[in-house]
Amino acid sequence: MLDLRSGEPERTFASTRKATTTYFDEVWEDATHIPAVTYRGGEFAIVRLGLDGSMEYAVAPVADPDGDMESPFRLQTR
Repeated sequence: MLDLRSGEPERTFASTRKATTTYFDEVWEDATHIPAVTYRGGEFAIVRLGLDGSMEYAVAPVADPDGDMESPFRLQTR
């Protein structure tokens, strides 16, 4: 997450697992949280990332049955 005024990193997130996660369609939910559509290990999920370093599932992982990496999720923009 970047500070919008300075462009400097405000918070970074790193996985402790040896798996690559791809993030899509990030939007601000409120002043301190960003939900993001993620893809890892053949599953899509929506993860809520917080400026305080928190990370939680907003929507639990679901399988990508076709293996086409076509996300079943769309985040609403304002």
